[in-house]
Amino acid sequence: RGLHPIDLANLCGGLLGLGLAPRRLLGGVVDTAAAKLADFGPVELPSLLSSLASLGVSDERLLRASADRLPDLLPDMNGRALAEFSAALAAAELWLPVALEQISDEAAEKLSFLRVADSLVLLAALAQLRWDRPPATPMLASRLAEFAPKLTAVQLGVALRALSRLPLAAACERGAAQRSLLQAVATVRLPGERSAPLGAADAAALAELCGALRHLRAEPPPRLVAHLAAVLPAASSAAAMRTLERDHRRALAKLADASREWAGVR
Repeated sequence: RGLHPIDLANLCGGLLGLGLAPRRLLGGVVDTAAAKLADFGPVELPSLLSSLASLGVSDERLLRASADRLPDLLPDMNGRALAEFSAALAAAELWLPVALEQISDEAAEKLSFLRVADSLVLLAALAQLRWDRPPATPMLASRLAEFAPKLTAVQLGVALRALSRLPLAAACERGAAQRSLLQAVATVRLPGERSAPLGAADAAALAELCGALRHLRAEPPPRLVAHLAAVLPAASSAAAMRTLERDHRRALAKLADASREWAGVR
């Protein structure tokens, strides 16, 4: 009870870094944060909510009360704080139209100050909640398109998946943002290109990218199709599959589906 807001945020951040999620302790954090909500600033509150979400804790009461504080906090929230708050709402699948409008409008006003990573998290969170309203989502899509050649395969997958859920953002500038992101896929370093066999993280990243292309019904670059043909046989052999974790197997199954669908692409 003697902990200050910054202490609560740091505690959850530390637990996240250690990969620990003690339910009883986190329940106490939620209760304490709810009681001291008026003391939280524009950095500590989003940080706490984001860490709790990453630890698997999405308390609707705390999130709703936090959203009520947004008018006071937004003027001093930076891009990271906006991204963290929106990601916490998305993780909880909590539809709060007033809060989403406030966050997206603030993001549009501060667009030139947003890091690429923050723009990506914001767009992905708004897409998860199907919040597709101008000016924010089209502006965020255009912002990411500016940096498309520098995005990683993981980032391109997340951005394209978001656009598949945000038709207004996808159509902005007559589809120029989406085209820029799709063009970047042709030259990006693909997960697993320099490692064999295809590990869990690379399989998940590649599955995200392929899934986004399939959702958009976009033709994959031949280089991506050839890469799948090269890495899948060894990674998805019966002997290998028996030793893999469930999420790894699921990612490989999605890649196999994509490979079959794109078999005729040359």
